[in-house]
Amino acid sequence: MAKLFISHASGDKKFAVRLAEDLRQLHHKVWLDEWELRVGDSIISEISHGIEDADSVVLILSKRSVQSKWVEREWQTKYWQEITEKHIRVLPVLLETCNTPILLNHKMYADFRGPSKYPTGLVHLADALRPVADASGLSHLYSDFVDIDRWPDFFQASASLDLLVMYAASWRNTYLKHIRALLKKPKARLRVILPDVTSSSLLEVYAPRLRLEPRELRNRIEQAIEDFSGLAKYGIVEVYSSPKYFNHAMYLFDTRCVFALYSFSPNRNATPAFVTDDGWFTTFMREDFDYLVSTDADTRTLFRTKNRKL
Repeated sequence: MAKLFISHASGDKKFAVRLAEDLRQLHHKVWLDEWELRVGDSIISEISHGIEDADSVVLILSKRSVQSKWVEREWQTKYWQEITEKHIRVLPVLLETCNTPILLNHKMYADFRGPSKYPTGLVHLADALRPVADASGLSHLYSDFVDIDRWPDFFQASASLDLLVMYAASWRNTYLKHIRALLKKPKARLRVILPDVTSSSLLEVYAPRLRLEPRELRNRIEQAIEDFSGLAKYGIVEVYSSPKYFNHAMYLFDTRCVFALYSFSPNRNATPAFVTDDGWFTTFMREDFDYLVSTDADTRTLFRTKNRKL
């Protein structure tokens, strides 16, 4: 999924809406003035924010748009960013034959000139968006979770940490001093979601996958609750239990996420994992975590640090 800003002349609105709708169907997040601007909004401010937030500008080129100073300002903002970052930021869409801007003469266009060319033009635009979709933030894949060696850097760069884990005994003990140091930072916070030990059915599902007896798994989770809660003397700590079924673990820092997959097979030792920097995947996981600790989920609060001055 890429975040796209549609730059167009008002006279090309009908085409712009159709294209925006099709890009949405392809699971891209699309900013279109007709959808985003409301009565009373600052047009300049909202458009500037839309352009700044977008991965790329989809520029609809027509006789009307090449004469528009407003459209020119929109696409040039991303063009100079493209030059600086050496990453495609302006994607020209040719609606009709026109005098294209000199700065864009070196670029290939998605050709939409005439109704018969629309399907092909859309395919070419979708192909061009594939590398842009790497705004997911994916930075590294690991065949095994234990191979991740960047944890100290993650802690150093963060002031908050959200954990969705089974019990994380080895990881917790290995990086205990880093968790303590993080909690001592101004406005730091640790939130932890663990499986609900009161759910025997949940424990019976998890235990074989971890090659444990349900009672032993319960003991390990209860120890994790005690250990994480005990960190409250260093800073703000919240511990929750969830009856939801975990098929992954996540370690959410300020600007990155470590995502580890649990195996269905009790015989498989390696735990595949990947790291994402700021991007749509990290945002997705953060929103998922926030949902789990909200009142809308079935999550129970087990421990929460009392109000304290930050």
